[in-house]
This record gives sequence, structure tokens and C-alpha cells, in this order.
Amino acid sequence: MLIKAKAKIEKKVVKKPLIKLNSPRQLVVVKALSEIVGRNKGKKKITMGKLMLDAGYSLAYSQSPERLTKNKTFQELLEQYLPDDLLTNNHSSIIDAKSIDHRTFPLAMSDEEMTEVIESVAGCVVQKIQHGDKANHIWYWTPDNTNRLNAIKEAYKIKNKYPAEQLDIKATIKFEDLDDEELDKAINAIKPS
Repeated sequence: MLIKAKAKIEKKVVKKPLIKLNSPRQLVVVKALSEIVGRNKGKKKITMGKLMLDAGYSLAYSQSPERLTKNKTFQELLEQYLPDDLLTNNHSSIIDAKSIDHRTFPLAMSDEEMTEVIESVAGCVVQKIQHGDKANHIWYWTPDNTNRLNAIKEAYKIKNKYPAEQLDIKATIKFEDLDDEELDKAINAIKPS
């Protein structure tokens, strides 16, 4: 005799903690960022200030986006709408991004020679060779390095995980060739206000 037992399967619902919004405009900005990153794979250029203006922030506040982006609540919203694992998954697909390219070769070159030239470049793979009357044509996959790098940089910048660029510029002025008037102008130009 078989005994049938019914097991009650419970679905576990993991509830994310509610984030207390200081301003609903923060949510508008984060959702817009999330949509841009997801829809455009990081290719669309839009300033944080423009997103802030569109969300209803004042012009003065939108001209200093770091006031918003360094806010704890904003960072929590970013983590909710642009979690690291989402970025990692997108980065994985972007890292493999390729584009098709085309080159022509002289008629005297064999298919093997053309293939060797193309595939000597890292990541390039020949897809099609066509022999024409005046030249040989070859189409090949090539890594889309520009879009790969831009998408990754933008995502990290949004999350403030990209180091700020620091330029250390030093100027050397030769004072021995200057007359008194020119020397005074040079000194006044480098004096802090």
C-alpha cells in the first residue's frame, strides 16, 4: 500500500528593506540611471546634472551632482536598482562585444595569407572571404574595445567606484629672461587670490 504524502512547499519571499527616501526625486534619478544603463548598454551620454533637472532638482543643486551622489540614501537606491551583480552580468556580455569589419586585399594573396594577417590581431576572427575582379574582400569579427571600455567606465563612475582623475601639472617659468614688468605680471599670475 502506497501512502501519499503531500508536502507543502512554501515560497520564501525575500523582502528588501525599505529605503527611507529623503526626497522622491532621488528615486526618479536612480530609476533613470538604471534605465539608461540597461537599455543602452552604457553607450548613451547624459549628464547627472541633466537627470537631476529632469527629476525636479534646482539648477544650483544640479550643478553639484556630488551633493546627491554621495548621499547615503542615494547610494542605497543605486545598490537596489543597479546592483553589482547586474553590472557584473552586463560587463560580462560587454567584455565579449564584437563588431564586424571589412578589409580588401590584393588578388595575389591567398585565403590563408589573408586569414593569417587578420587573425594575427588579438580577437579577430575571419567570417567570410569573397574574391572580386579587382580585389579580395574579407569580413571578420573584431573586439569592440571602445564600447567595452566606455560601458564599464560609466557604470563604475555612476557607483562612485571609479577613481577620480588627478592631474599633477607643474609649470616652469624662466625668470632670468624677463624684464621687471614681465616679472611682476608672472608673479601676479601665480599668486593665489
